[in-house]
Amino acid sequence: MSTTQNPGHVQAAPPPPPLPTVEVVPPKPRPIPKPLWVRILTPIASLRLTVVLFVLSILLVFFGTLAQIDHGIWTVMARYFRSFYVWVPLQLFIQFGQTFFFFPKTWKLPGAFPFFGGWTLGAALLVNLLAAHLVRFKLSWRRTGILLTHFGIILLLVGELITGTMSFEGQMLIREGETVNYLMDTRSYEVAVTDRTDRATDSVVAVPVKLLQSKGKAGSAKLPFEVELVEYMPNSRLEDVGARDANRATAGRGRTLKAERAPEVSGTSSN
Repeated sequence: MSTTQNPGHVQAAPPPPPLPTVEVVPPKPRPIPKPLWVRILTPIASLRLTVVLFVLSILLVFFGTLAQIDHGIWTVMARYFRSFYVWVPLQLFIQFGQTFFFFPKTWKLPGAFPFFGGWTLGAALLVNLLAAHLVRFKLSWRRTGILLTHFGIILLLVGELITGTMSFEGQMLIREGETVNYLMDTRSYEVAVTDRTDRATDSVVAVPVKLLQSKGKAGSAKLPFEVELVEYMPNSRLEDVGARDANRATAGRGRTLKAERAPEVSGTSSN
């Protein structure tokens, strides 16, 4: 068997494989670095920080409300809400349980723990809110409700700061036919010494109790003696001096009457 070949036939070479296509990705624009003040305020403006501060404020109100079981309203205001820190007694939780969960009345829990006061939490909330407006919020009509709400909160915080540091509350008692040019502060006390040598006018020297509490002694060029604080009682009652009672008074009504310490009128008292 013989085979013949066609000398005029030439077999074509296979086509070359296609070249791989390379996708050209344009370079991404480099982010513009934020200003330094924005990077500093961003963590301060955190919404998580806002929530934490609100929770701490709620706890402070809770502690301050419980503290009125033993203390007056103004004492609680000064210790808890108009201070930078406060020591919260652990006994408050026992008293809460005695009121609502029938804990035994004999239970006592000594000790206390530090907590943020009203000045600290209020200042932190104010800074957090202002930082949030500088970093995140923008002025627009759509955000009018949020802006008004936040402005109200800022107004409350600043108003309490001004009230707590600069306000004065007093009473003016005017009897019929009388002229009065002074106010009486019912929460601040002083030791007043009156000189009635001149029948026309009285010379009065007043020594604030706060001054005596801080220094122990106080004097004046108008006084021939110094005033010394021996013991201070937020509340007291007068009782007759017994034969066996120790008495510090050497003259005046103090020889027959003595001051006995009494518990402070609490914020929950009905009297």
